[in-house]
Amino acid sequence: MELIDNTTAPRIFTPTRIEKMAAANAAARSLRSLGLRVIDEDLFPKDQGAPILLVDLGTMPAEYLRGLCDVSTRQADGHITAQFQGVRLAIWQDEVRHDG
Repeated sequence: MELIDNTTAPRIFTPTRIEKMAAANAAARSLRSLGLRVIDEDLFPKDQGAPILLVDLGTMPAEYLRGLCDVSTRQADGHITAQFQGVRLAIWQDEVRHDG
């Protein structure tokens, strides 16, 4: 039986995948150190872009986190997206209800 040479074997963890995982982990650690919670992550989105982290702001003002990001947008429906340390953020904010 002939062994497959390491350089020709298919790779599950390509350098690009490892780089994306490392970027997402570093960003998640930074966000957690700020007291935020990462609710969900998509390390390999279908658009082949940077990883996406869904972040719960808790009690932190959205403007504070937006100030730490490279770029951010607030959509007409109130959803916020941003780029932080090379990953994309989708920011979760609990709705504040005043109807009793």
